[in-house]
Amino acid sequence: MDTIRMEISRPMWTKGLARIEGDEIVLSWERSRPYPLFEGPKQHERLLMDLAELRNLGVIANGRILNKRMKNPSLAKDFVRRHGLLWHRPKEGSDECRESWQSWLVTGHKLSRTIGLYAGLREAITTDSTDHTEPLRAFLRTTRDVGHASSAMPEKDEELLEYASILLAKQITEGLEGCTPTILAACSLVRGGEKVGPAGDFRSSINPSNLVAVAYNNLVTLIESKAWFKECVGCGELFRMKPEFHTDR
Repeated sequence: MDTIRMEISRPMWTKGLARIEGDEIVLSWERSRPYPLFEGPKQHERLLMDLAELRNLGVIANGRILNKRMKNPSLAKDFVRRHGLLWHRPKEGSDECRESWQSWLVTGHKLSRTIGLYAGLREAITTDSTDHTEPLRAFLRTTRDVGHASSAMPEKDEELLEYASILLAKQITEGLEGCTPTILAACSLVRGGEKVGPAGDFRSSINPSNLVAVAYNNLVTLIESKAWFKECVGCGELFRMKPEFHTDR
């Protein structure tokens, strides 16, 4: 039987020079170019952090957007230049794609709070002190507007940690919508004329329909590796504790 072989094909997306029109972020084919989504872990992490920073497009309180106009339009343009739109990508010969900055703000706000929840949970688990869960409790109390807390948080520390863990898993699962898992036999893939692996060796990946799912999938990988996240005391930016991505200032 003939062996089916294929050159490794990575999911593609489109990035480029966007413009702001009213409440929309616009990207046309003429001002964009396609690129492979999975160019490496550094690109994945940059997407995750950049998407979380979209929370700075506005202010949300009690589930409502308070500003009528986008704050920091350059933030949205820089994101499109690096990564593209969140849910749509213009194709050759097609019309331009548009997305609302309000939807970007809400998405960035939810992701940043999800990362914050994980950071608070990890710190509470690893801190050895009598009040080790208090920062986590405070975080949950101040993020009710995005569904991070109910009116009755568990009183016992162990129950609180389980509560936060279940809540975190639920929110990440919601963020992964539009992310289809895939698996390929390594012997069917070719890189540089050579098989990627022998029979019985497999490669898992995802086939995403949007950048939000890609970012949350990367967050899953980082959580599984017990990564540390912090918020810069100087600028408020979320960052993973790796100097090549952020330096406290």
